[in-house]
Amino acid sequence: MRRRSQTTRVIAAVAVVAILPLTAVAIIGGGGDDDVDTEGSVSTSSTSTTAVVTTTSIAREDLPPEAQELLDLVDRGRASTFHARYTVLSPALGESASSAELEVWRDGDRIRQDTSVIEAGGVVRTSAFGSPGGTIGCQQPAGGSWACQRVADEPFDPSEDFISGILALLGSAPVAVSDTTVGPYEGRCYELEAATLCLDDEGVPLRVDAGGTSYEVVELDDEVSDGDFEPPAPVT
Repeated sequence: MRRRSQTTRVIAAVAVVAILPLTAVAIIGGGGDDDVDTEGSVSTSSTSTTAVVTTTSIAREDLPPEAQELLDLVDRGRASTFHARYTVLSPALGESASSAELEVWRDGDRIRQDTSVIEAGGVVRTSAFGSPGGTIGCQQPAGGSWACQRVADEPFDPSEDFISGILALLGSAPVAVSDTTVGPYEGRCYELEAATLCLDDEGVPLRVDAGGTSYEVVELDDEVSDGDFEPPAPVT
């Protein structure tokens, strides 16, 4: 499905428990080890209900339909090819930052996540690359040049992205499901006790609210090339 870019209005974040802080460094790897076993078959449901999960470690097949539906969509998104840009609101930005953006490219087992933070002294940028060849992190200070370093040689786990911390809540939190529209994009929202994750029908995140930090999509397309996964500077 071809998507067209369109700017949308930012929705203010709801104050929740901090589980997804924005940092000024590469944010690949969002939440540590999940408590949910994401292997095995997935069943889906479109019922708009609330399901309560009371354990902190539960096999995927034992999750309620709403949670399984969420994992099914997330798996679909992680296996797809897309480019998305998000506006970011977060108290972690501090008073010196006027705005921030997150930009994500995915192509199967390759992922790139960029951040741009506009401060009084200029724009601070980071870029992080994950692939079977390892992980690379890059930084560009305001007015400075890009510098890139190899962070790890081990193959990058495609499930470690900026929503992985939310999925760790599935073993212990209620899941309320509802249809939504974010700008021009239709999707489904999954509200947990401490976070909300909204995805389109291809599993691409449209809005994330967690820990006082909010990501909302403003551009979405499927135009991804090999060049998008090339670091902006030599890797040391």
